[in-house]
Parts: sequence; structure tokens; C-alpha cells
Amino acid sequence: WHWDRLPAQEAFLTSPIPFTCFSGGFGSGKTTALVAKIILLLTAIPNNLGYLGRLDGKSLRASTMQSLDDILPKEYIAK
Repeated sequence: WHWDRLPAQEAFLTSPIPFTCFSGGFGSGKTTALVAKIILLLTAIPNNLGYLGRLDGKSLRASTMQSLDDILPKEYIAK
């Protein structure tokens, strides 16, 4: 999956620092970068487990999970 990354998204995705923060206003690409990094980490590290959450479940379903569904290749989903 390829997209034209913004400089801040590229910095977040390629940061060697274990704990990173990507903050910004509405439409700055935070969710897309987060989902891309989750997929990267879960597929690059064998037997890795991940957790994706948000403070508000409605926002999780409406935004974050929608982005995950759009980006994640369907063959990566077992069930």
C-alpha cells in the first residue's frame, strides 16, 4: 500500500525512537500514519501482539477502524 506521505507522517513512520508522538489538527494524517505504523510493526516482528484503542469507542469505530479496514490487506485477516 502506497500513499504520498506528508513529511510529519514520514518522520513518524521511520523514527528509530521507541516511543513517538504524532500530534496535529484535524486532517493532518495522524490516523493514517498510526494505522500504517501498526501494520508495519505487527507484520515486521514475528509473534508480535498489538492493541489499537481510543478514549472514545465511537471515534474508534468511525475513524481509526475505518482507516485500518481501508489500508490493511484483506489477506492479513484470519477471521
